[in-house]
Amino acid sequence: MKTIVFFLALALPLLSEDFIVSYRAVMKDHRLYNENFQVARSMIAHQKSAVVAVFEIPADDTQSALKSIRQNSDRVIEELLQHKIMLTDTVSTHSETASTKTVVTLKALKISAAVKGDTVKIAVLED
Repeated sequence: MKTIVFFLALALPLLSEDFIVSYRAVMKDHRLYNENFQVARSMIAHQKSAVVAVFEIPADDTQSALKSIRQNSDRVIEELLQHKIMLTDTVSTHSETASTKTVVTLKALKISAAVKGDTVKIAVLED
């Protein structure tokens, strides 16, 4: 029994998948104009690096980490923006009317995700 538990503890990190995630949203006059969320499998395995944040999202029926991340993109974006946000804000006027343009950009982040039961555990890795 101890052998099985030891083997599972060693194999668990091997079950995680590495992804690259990025996000960009453009708002004009306080209305969302354009939004782009990208998630893709990493072409190379991420180096062992420090974990910046860890959170969980619900897993989909197929038990695929990639599909779960895409289906729960709002929750993933919310969690990621709490840790790595670059916000630019520009205001311009035209004919005595003011218009605003806000761009929210989340640079490409390395994440590692593993399906555990009915949740996907996501670890945001340091650059």
